[in-house]
Parts: sequence; C-alpha cells; structure tokens
Amino acid sequence: MDAIKGEKILSEKKLIIEVMPTPTSITKSCGISILVKEEDFTLVKDLIYDNKILVNHIYLMENNICKDEIKL
Repeated sequence: MDAIKGEKILSEKKLIIEVMPTPTSITKSCGISILVKEEDFTLVKDLIYDNKILVNHIYLMENNICKDEIKL
C-alpha cells in the first residue's frame, strides 16, 4: 500500500488507524502496514478504490497472527 497516501486519506476521514511495521507473521522483509478496525473495512476498501491507493495485500489479523488474506 502507498502507506503515506493511505494514512493521509484515512486520517482525513477520521478513521482510527495505526501505521506500523508489517507483522513478521506476514513477511520477514521490511514493510509498512496500516491497521484499521474490522468494522471500518468496507469504507476503507471503498477509499482504496476511489483514491487509487496501491495495495499489495490485505490481511485479516487476530492477536497479531494472519488469519486470512482478503482479495479486493
């Protein structure tokens, strides 16, 4: 994801987000992720699409463990 652009757009919509390193349960390489609340996912998905934000992957996380990859 274009994390800086994504952070700006999501913050402007007053969503509660957390910019963080990508968890090692997903990848061992360096990366930046944006954590959003599950209940905000539909709005976030619409904002990603509408603002043409580059997204590499979306994952459902539980207790910092990857539960599933979500397709856009």
